[in-house]
Amino acid sequence: SLYREILLSGKYSLLEYKENVFLIKNKNNVKFSNDELKELDEILSNANLNFLPEVWANSINTLPVKKITPKFYSYIEDNKITVKFYNNEKVKDVNLLMISVKEPEIFNIKINNSQSELKCKSKTGKVLIPLDNFPSWLLNENFNEITITAVGNNTDDYNIEFYTRD
Repeated sequence: SLYREILLSGKYSLLEYKENVFLIKNKNNVKFSNDELKELDEILSNANLNFLPEVWANSINTLPVKKITPKFYSYIEDNKITVKFYNNEKVKDVNLLMISVKEPEIFNIKINNSQSELKCKSKTGKVLIPLDNFPSWLLNENFNEITITAVGNNTDDYNIEFYTRD
């Protein structure tokens, strides 16, 4: 998308004026602070994707994506699945996360300890989450954790895969 290309260019900074936030072009490369990344998440991320990630998951074989295998581990605590990458590895090629659980769920996804949360639903228990929906995922070099809350059902049996856009 357009905002993705603008942010990845490293040529824009945030300018806050009253209740508005603008991206302003700079001549030098820009690094966003963690607070600015959280603010960008709140402004630019789609918070509620409803059943769209389920549609994407069911269409995975026809999408222009490629499965990749970054080094990660995951664990469950308090009905939250936490995914962590080994060696604090920043996996820039990871754009999408596929999660499958045994029963249908409502999913809430937090990335990079952002205040923002992506919400989606599934009747099949399978969703394809666009991690690059969050500017903090795209731009934070120190990121290494994703938290997924699966509301309403036991999440003991799950599968996680990662994809990159072709």
